[in-house]
Amino acid sequence: MNTKLFRRSLLLIALSLAPFSLTALPAQAQEPDFARPMARPWLGIILGASDGTGVEVKLVLRTSPADEAELRQGDRVIAVDGEPVRTAGKLLALVRGKRINSTVDITVRRGEEVLTRSMTLPSSPTPDEVARRHLVGAPAPTHSLEAADGDPLPADSLEGKPYLLDFWATWCQACKLAEPRIAAIAERYGDDLTVITLSDEEPGVVREYLQNNGTRHSPVYLDTNRVLTEAFLVRALPTYALVGADGEVVEVAFGVDDIASIERALATTLPSGDPSADPPGASAPEPGASAAEPSEERDTKTDAGAP
Repeated sequence: MNTKLFRRSLLLIALSLAPFSLTALPAQAQEPDFARPMARPWLGIILGASDGTGVEVKLVLRTSPADEAELRQGDRVIAVDGEPVRTAGKLLALVRGKRINSTVDITVRRGEEVLTRSMTLPSSPTPDEVARRHLVGAPAPTHSLEAADGDPLPADSLEGKPYLLDFWATWCQACKLAEPRIAAIAERYGDDLTVITLSDEEPGVVREYLQNNGTRHSPVYLDTNRVLTEAFLVRALPTYALVGADGEVVEVAFGVDDIASIERALATTLPSGDPSADPPGASAPEPGASAAEPSEERDTKTDAGAP
């Protein structure tokens, strides 16, 4: 195992403000040992840049304390319980120093206004729990895409249609293990469901892989700028997101073993689904078979506050 990657993963998962980082590491193959973060107070924001006068709120996670206190994306945190905050490290230290279920006052600058919001900090959920709470039942993030072969996929082309996003990478061995089950889903639901494979790798890497390994069950679209990868809070591969015809996220799944949750959601969502039928595709892999490492650690933009 890549020791450096292992240590960085543990540090990221332990962060109290964001139990996962959107961009601090490339998406990694699912490893169950990393699933439970340390018990720390949870604010529920993803940190952006700090400019010496405060720290940008890059994203407010749904159902989090920050969400309930009506913090907003674009706010700049300038104080915690009256103590000035100028860097992400300071903000992290102040919040991590609080007791679980304690109340904290967060002061933000919003345009020309300075606002203070009080909130109670619960224990941090697991990254998977946070992602599910943030995404399921909310409008799915959308973005125009281009397939590895050059075919475009406009953002509005899927309106009124259910679809399954399959976050994938050429190096991901767990993704390869999952392919028979995803292919079976695509075959079972046919025209009733669009399966979209997404990779945040460089286009040349994806094209070379497809040339050497043949076509897949669904076209591979490029998310090189990580717009959807970040919007769907992808921290490990494979990750799946099922979106209903109304444009809302129905279910998300993390890793090979979790595909069953997508299969159950499909069986109750689509007319061709049968809740009493056996899930389509191959049986679940042997324990530990879903774990894999990337072939190399890629350079990525690091969120403020991440180690």
